[in-house]
Amino acid sequence: MRKLQLDRLERRLLEERRRVIGELSSSTRALRDDADRIAGVPDPSDSVDAATDRMATEEEAARADRQSAELQHINSALRALYQAPAEYGRCAVCGQEIAPERLEILPATRVCGRHANGRRK
Repeated sequence: MRKLQLDRLERRLLEERRRVIGELSSSTRALRDDADRIAGVPDPSDSVDAATDRMATEEEAARADRQSAELQHINSALRALYQAPAEYGRCAVCGQEIAPERLEILPATRVCGRHANGRRK
């Protein structure tokens, strides 16, 4: 992969990283606000809203988990890009180069289109 491509992909990864960190920060604030609000309810089991609050909190926690996993993938891709640039952009399954178009859309991907979602063509 050429230096220009690697530079562009690094910028994309860093942009994605900033976006995910912002989303994760918002989710963390929302979870903290939910916890503070729930703590202020004398007996949450008496409140009809308590079930709704719990469900919203669980959804926010699931969103934060997804964001955290995405951040780990991005950090892993950046590590690969910095430590082994010749290996970045190669499929972890077959070792073939991942299509540049795929990397433009999913710069943190570790697999080629052939091996995405466990498919084998």
